[in-house]
Amino acid sequence: AEAGEELPVYGLDREIAAAMAAKHDPKLEAEVCNWVSVVTGTPKPADASTQEWLKSGVVLCQLANKLRPVVVKKVNTGKLAFVQMENVSSFIAACRELGVGESNLFSTVDLFEGKNMNQVVSALFALGGAVQVTCPDFKGPHIGIPPKEVAQGGAKRPTVMATQMGGFAGVMERQKPTERADYVVKPIDRPLAATSTDAGASAGGQPPVPAPAPAAAAAPAPAPVPAPA
Repeated sequence: AEAGEELPVYGLDREIAAAMAAKHDPKLEAEVCNWVSVVTGTPKPADASTQEWLKSGVVLCQLANKLRPVVVKKVNTGKLAFVQMENVSSFIAACRELGVGESNLFSTVDLFEGKNMNQVVSALFALGGAVQVTCPDFKGPHIGIPPKEVAQGGAKRPTVMATQMGGFAGVMERQKPTERADYVVKPIDRPLAATSTDAGASAGGQPPVPAPAPAAAAAPAPAPVPAPA
């Protein structure tokens, strides 16, 4: 293919691309790009796409440091791919620190390779909402909606831990039994049948106590003696 010519996409990749295109929101993307431009003071070039403008990570790191100074310690300005990807990774880490949830973040390749720009735009929108709570010193401009779980006093959801049995152990309310104790059916005491071990020695090495012999039958009464004539 010639330079600048797009290669055809087939199969599953084509379906994924079509699904992403259907979810693309140009209005939201323009709103997010305008917010980034105003906060950083770096306008988006008219002839560049959002991916081309942000892929080096420099503008994103500048954005993070405007929201909270020095949240990104090092910003690389080199042209090599690995240093630019390092910038993007540093920005993603800053987003976590600034209150963006994992489900709203994007991966480095989503931006650097343009795999999922919808997720990049969504993450920036979520960042704009989160910093309204986590960065009170940032006076704006603002974008997005503050997340409720952070805005309401910073309360966190109960921690749920996975157990070795494959279940989850969380904070649960313990319920008291409602059954009365006298409703419980008690077992009936019954004599246990003798087992084979009873015939042998006991656990202490002593012979078993023999069972008492049955009582002898009563002797028959003597025949009456006849009277003399």
